[in-house]
Amino acid sequence: DPAKWSSGEVPDASTLVIVESNATINVVGDEDPEVQEVRVVGTGNKFGGDRSLNVRGSVQMDGGGLTLDVPLHVENAMFMLNGSVLTHTANAAEDTKSVQLEVAGDLVIDKTSTISAQGKGYSLGKGYPGSKSGNEAAHGGRPRSPSDATACYGSVMCPTNSGSSSNSYGTGGG
Repeated sequence: DPAKWSSGEVPDASTLVIVESNATINVVGDEDPEVQEVRVVGTGNKFGGDRSLNVRGSVQMDGGGLTLDVPLHVENAMFMLNGSVLTHTANAAEDTKSVQLEVAGDLVIDKTSTISAQGKGYSLGKGYPGSKSGNEAAHGGRPRSPSDATACYGSVMCPTNSGSSSNSYGTGGG
């Protein structure tokens, strides 16, 4: 919708998109949209929707926060500076949300910035399918109880699954 953009036009492959505080960008349409460059300069921002976002140039996060719920493909470099945080929406009963990021060039994360999935795993009392009680599954390792040995899931080397919660102690890990 062109009315939702400050330029009055939907961004295209030649557009620099600047994302300021508390902006929600829904990536939707018949095709995966493409923009030239993205700069995230404020906190509380979210990319949602049902399509991938393709960035022909680079992405720069400068003290910005971004919840990324769609695949992001960056053809050049991505820079995360000055306390920037990249995360995804927390999962509930199913493992549907994750950071899906592909950067063809360099990914530069300074010492004050993070990509974090902490606390974004399954909600309280939920867990990986196959765990007997919702509190015994073990992501990439041995479960707490030897009687639930079939509940080990995921990979330590290439983690892609959300962490399970317990039946009584908060949400699962990232």
